[in-house]
Amino acid sequence: MAGADDATTFFLVGTTRSGTSLLGLMLHNHPEIVFPGEFELAVDFMPSADAFPALPDYYEWLSMDRHFRHHAPSIDPALSYPALVRSFLGQMKRDAGGADKRLVGAAVHRHFDRLLTLFPAARFIHLVRDPRDVARSWIEFGWSGNAWAAGREWDALERLWDRVAVAIPPERVHALRFEDLVRDPRGALEAICAFLGVPYAESMLRYHERSTYGPIDPNQVFKWRTALTPSEQRWIEGVAGEMLVARGYERCGLAPKRAGALGARWLALDDWARRWRARVRRFGFLPWLADQIAKGMHLEGVRRRIELRNQAIINRSLK
Repeated sequence: MAGADDATTFFLVGTTRSGTSLLGLMLHNHPEIVFPGEFELAVDFMPSADAFPALPDYYEWLSMDRHFRHHAPSIDPALSYPALVRSFLGQMKRDAGGADKRLVGAAVHRHFDRLLTLFPAARFIHLVRDPRDVARSWIEFGWSGNAWAAGREWDALERLWDRVAVAIPPERVHALRFEDLVRDPRGALEAICAFLGVPYAESMLRYHERSTYGPIDPNQVFKWRTALTPSEQRWIEGVAGEMLVARGYERCGLAPKRAGALGARWLALDDWARRWRARVRRFGFLPWLADQIAKGMHLEGVRRRIELRNQAIINRSLK
């Protein structure tokens, strides 16, 4: 079964809500690029960057992975883990209409170090967005409970990327800020095309004609200035201020807030409680309670049905 070749593969890496979906749509609208979407199914179940999971366990995990279920690639039991993952990307490329296109790309939002084990010669586009806007979005979606936790997560992921990037030859890495993409999309896309070795195509700016996303909106940048409270801004800069400045962003001008050991425990508990409430609002209290009971009684069939129901709710909420 044919898989993806490193020479024609690139990954768009960055945190969730950093603009990877928007940029992915633009790239997919290039006549020589196919971009089937997210590809965490390659890395999420790996124990570490230098270890592969047991294949039977991986097959079982895939059966409940939302993105695997969406793309539904076939599993070849004769393949090793790396070869199997490559086959999945090859199938996703073909099924997304890219059988004859030169390049395939996919988005990965975490475990960036594991990609190097699977695709050691791939190219990478690192997309970064102001952590205060990322945190604002995470809190709105219920993925983070408070600004302190969101800032810590953004900081950890960006630091992980920095550790990964030093092991990649500079000519295989392209860095881009979301704000620059939105303010000068043509210039940003021309630079990406030059990096990937394909000519610029005006069709990339017409991505909205074939998707549920609207045209580029410059007002999507720096919304945190009015959407976050001064206290939230201070918490984010207290845990991510150094990396924020390293990525080229200016501080808000307020004194950063930092937590001691006891305060950090309280903020972590607050984060958990707020995320739990957001999950209950989204999926309902009774399904959550049923899942907890099923977990305690080892009723895996019940838990699978609940998870599939939740995935359907997520799918309906996506653009």
